[in-house]
Amino acid sequence: PELLKKNGIYTHLISDHIHYWEDGGATYHPRYSSWENVRGQEGDHWKGEAAMPQIPPVVKVPSMQNGTGVSKHWRYDWVNRQYIKEEKDFPQTRCFDLGCEFIEKNKDQDNWLLHLETFDPHEPFYVPEKYLDLYPEEYQGDHFDWPCGKVEEEENQIAHCIRGYKALVSMCDRSLGRIL
Repeated sequence: PELLKKNGIYTHLISDHIHYWEDGGATYHPRYSSWENVRGQEGDHWKGEAAMPQIPPVVKVPSMQNGTGVSKHWRYDWVNRQYIKEEKDFPQTRCFDLGCEFIEKNKDQDNWLLHLETFDPHEPFYVPEKYLDLYPEEYQGDHFDWPCGKVEEEENQIAHCIRGYKALVSMCDRSLGRIL
């Protein structure tokens, strides 16, 4: 993007990929002419809440980072979910909204590049209910939408998690369709 920018091409990045803004990734986005960051994806330390969020019983994943089967990111993810309820609230949707806005504003201009990058489909496989409804199931177990590492879960848990992934891919397809 920096070479394009230096050669007269206007470059714009829209992303909810939190790693660009973490230590070690912090010199990528300024290479664009402009950039936008959508907050709230995965375990993004987005909303300031000192209280521990309510986390439902979850499938324990032995390979998670802290040795308890519970991800160190879940605390922040469950805080974020309190603010991400409707499809319009999801970081992916907000990225594509901004992408559509950029295209509409610049469609009559030449020499620009839009880099629209969303973290999805990526765990956690958290989506609005309407996408889960596309893939009916009768799962009755603990919450499981964040797989990690070696697969050691029960077959019904794996099937449940795959359902969440399919639902998220369907949401991604809808979002991409808005741009196309």
